[in-house]
Amino acid sequence: MRWDYGQIFKEIRKSKGLTQQDVCGQVIHRTTLTNIEHGKVIPSFENMVFLLEQIDMSLAEFKYICNEYHPSKRRDIIVESQNPSTFQDTRKMVELTEKCQKYLKTHHDVPIQNIYRHTNSKYLSSYKNCHRVTN
Repeated sequence: MRWDYGQIFKEIRKSKGLTQQDVCGQVIHRTTLTNIEHGKVIPSFENMVFLLEQIDMSLAEFKYICNEYHPSKRRDIIVESQNPSTFQDTRKMVELTEKCQKYLKTHHDVPIQNIYRHTNSKYLSSYKNCHRVTN
């Protein structure tokens, strides 16, 4: 993940042929945008949303670009957890549980914690049912 949001924004703005003044209008000072683009200032959420609207880009698209055109690990976990086949295959449940554990070692993320608990619970339930059948 690239963390130089201002530089990324600048590259996109320029690729669309927009000047700083085009983007700022009467809402943000041009010097503020210069400082954002040079990494000297972190924009407020409201300013970032405004700037992205000016270049016709959603926050999700911008995050995707910042993640070097790959979905985030978080997004991968969420998508995988929404796939019904994941919970019909023990191997997939184990893989999802492991992905959650690895992700949660470096991130505090309540939705991923919930996915981990749910997946782990399903896996344990499946394991117990399978064990009962074989005994």
